[in-house]
Parts: sequence; C-alpha cells; structure tokens
Amino acid sequence: MSTANLSLLLRRTGLVATAMTCYGTGVYFAGQYMTKPSSDDDDHTGSSNKSNSNNCNCYTTAPDRIETFQKIAKVYDDEMSREELAMFLPLLRRSLLYFNAKGMKKTKEMLFSF
Repeated sequence: MSTANLSLLLRRTGLVATAMTCYGTGVYFAGQYMTKPSSDDDDHTGSSNKSNSNNCNCYTTAPDRIETFQKIAKVYDDEMSREELAMFLPLLRRSLLYFNAKGMKKTKEMLFSF
C-alpha cells in the first residue's frame, strides 16, 4: 500500500470515528432528555388539602412542604446536571482553576476533586 492510499485511509477512518462519536453523543443526550423523570401532577402552588388549626392553606404552614421541596429539588438538580454536562461546564471549571488559581501548588488532586 502506498503512503498516499494509507493517508487517505487514515483520514477516512478518522472522519468515520468522529462522525460516530458525534452521533453517539447526540443519541445519549437525546435519550437522557427523553427519559428524564416525570414530575408528579401535584399542585405545587402551596395549597394543602390538610386542615390546619387556623384554617390557613398557606404554603409556609403546609405540613408536606418539605417533601414537596425535595421532589422539586431532585428533578431540578438532575436537569441542571444534564445541561451542565452538555455544555462542558465541568471541563471549563477545571481549566479555569488550573490556569487561574494562585497561592497553592497545583496538584492533580486539586484538578480532579470534583
């Protein structure tokens, strides 16, 4: 095989590998987006069906407000985590720390402590 044919074969192989990586990444994130946990159809406005001693249906006195907050926070954290990964924010944070951190000796432990 001549060097020209080998060079052409390597370029095509690299192009195919890059295309497959992009396709796989797109399929992965689409799958993550499509399978995100469905939120309950609860009324998150603060009204509660349980009666309080002062007949107030305020959000601050609702006994299930902590559980409601925990459900909402879990879904929100999962969505934000996926979006940050899609935008490569963890890599950006690491590079900002590596190139701009002063005062401490730069170590691998500092870079990979996330």
